[in-house]
Amino acid sequence: MSRTEAKQTDSEKENSHWLNRKRLRVYPRIFLSVYIFMGVAWWLISSDGVDLRGKPLGADFITFWSASYLALSGSPLAAFDAVAIFKAQQLAVPASETLFLWHHPPTFMALIYPLALLPYITAYFVFMGLTLALFVWVMLRLAPTPYTLMLTLAFGGTLVNFLHGQTGFLLTALLGGALMCLKKRPFIAAILIAVMSIKPHFGILIPIALACGGYWRVFFYTVVTTLTFWLLCTLLLGAELWVAGIEDLATIRYAMDVGALPWAKMPSIYATFMMFGGSTTLAYGAQALSALVVASAVAWAWRGSATLAAKGAVLVCGVVLIPPYIFDYDLTLLAIPIALLAQEGLRTGWRSYEREILVIAGLAPMVGPAVADNFGFPLTLFLVVPLFFIALRRAMSVGEAVSSDGNQAFNPARE
Repeated sequence: MSRTEAKQTDSEKENSHWLNRKRLRVYPRIFLSVYIFMGVAWWLISSDGVDLRGKPLGADFITFWSASYLALSGSPLAAFDAVAIFKAQQLAVPASETLFLWHHPPTFMALIYPLALLPYITAYFVFMGLTLALFVWVMLRLAPTPYTLMLTLAFGGTLVNFLHGQTGFLLTALLGGALMCLKKRPFIAAILIAVMSIKPHFGILIPIALACGGYWRVFFYTVVTTLTFWLLCTLLLGAELWVAGIEDLATIRYAMDVGALPWAKMPSIYATFMMFGGSTTLAYGAQALSALVVASAVAWAWRGSATLAAKGAVLVCGVVLIPPYIFDYDLTLLAIPIALLAQEGLRTGWRSYEREILVIAGLAPMVGPAVADNFGFPLTLFLVVPLFFIALRRAMSVGEAVSSDGNQAFNPARE
């Protein structure tokens, strides 16, 4: 068979699947149109900056702005004081009567330190706009196709993270950028990983992957840059903030155990067992056991000879599955394995149900919590786990291939 005939055959196979090129153009535009409508409606039906649920526009972002306000006022420790941070939140949105507590390390406070220099709504749109731009740029680099921009904007995690005013865009850009820089820009990769310590529970697997993959320069640079980042945070905010952050861990655990932090929005093994009526001992035990299995799988994948794209997909899925403390907006991270596995599919051909699983994972941040909240079934985890398994299956394969159009698809290993 000639190369032209082979290309025609591949094209026919691709278009015979329900998720063909036409639908890849149309479906994201439909979803994005719905998102824009929801966003405009959300804004219009709000009153004095508060939505129908009684939460401020931007929801979680009010915690960031309020902590920034207290830090700029010379009282960063006050962010852990419920009375003090609520007063700051009422300065941001006077009509808001919902308390949002601060549960973040000094590294996070250093990142959001200047936010309160701007009015609340302005700061919200500046922060979300800049982090969204970084997120989109990284996704365009990870998966340089004509469909990537619209697929990224139509991704379920994009809407969820934007409405929550959270850090999903930033974390995804940092981790995706680090994967792209591992080979040729190890120091930049290390800096990006160091900044990820704003949410340290998402960095647990990264040293394991670097060590097992033999990326010792990145490993060493990451240790140095992370310690430097922590030192700068200490000089800016004071050592006592670290003590307060560690003491706050007990508050976080209590809030999780009693359901004050809603299990329906937490796609973890722990939250799943709690929603099914399990004890905290059983839930934490299951989380620990699953974390061990996931960490072992990531170590195995990174020791192997699969492409860095496949290894990266395994790692990021593992990053999502390993912590008990994770929320729906954090699932923006799933954009990375979805993009990398899609590129692998274009390069080497699609396997059974892969495209369906990618679509399901793309809907997980939006659909899963809604089902859990309304029907009491923790669906999200069951939508995410299959993505981890197809990433592992890809990691069992080695070698390079070209896409059906004859072009070499993006592979972080060559960056």
